[in-house]
Amino acid sequence: MPARRDPIPSIPATSPSMDGRRSVLAVSAAGRLCALPIAEVEETMRPASVEPVLGAPAFVLGVARVRGSAIPVVDLGAFLGAGGDPPTRWVTIRLGERRAVLAVSSVDGVHHIDDGRFGSLPPLLSIAPVDHIDAITVVDDVLVTVIRPARILPASFPTWLDGAELAP
Repeated sequence: MPARRDPIPSIPATSPSMDGRRSVLAVSAAGRLCALPIAEVEETMRPASVEPVLGAPAFVLGVARVRGSAIPVVDLGAFLGAGGDPPTRWVTIRLGERRAVLAVSSVDGVHHIDDGRFGSLPPLLSIAPVDHIDAITVVDDVLVTVIRPARILPASFPTWLDGAELAP
């Protein structure tokens, strides 16, 4: 049975936005609330089968068929260095010219966050290797990690399979 796809609502999303708010897709992974810029999200879906890739980092589950192409699947919780709830949803994102699937615990909807809530990273994090984090903010008393999707897949991950056609 093919994975059910949920299209992301068409929301004008620039960063920062014209009205002083950013549109993000909120997801949970390993007990953490994360936000993905909506402009870089293609769709959400139920997980499908994954083929492992020899030599891939531990957080890369492998590749999956998404709309006929081989797309790397990244466990966002493992990527963030935490264990936790097993992924139950996938989010297809654009990484510049590449695409990837983020395996997450849940998709919590589209939110609009005031630009004023986004500041620089705390001093200790600014010296850590966290270039995949765009910002950390608090929304409704909950800590939210804003992810920079273009930094998720390592440059060393094989580009030869990006968008490769898979046999039916």
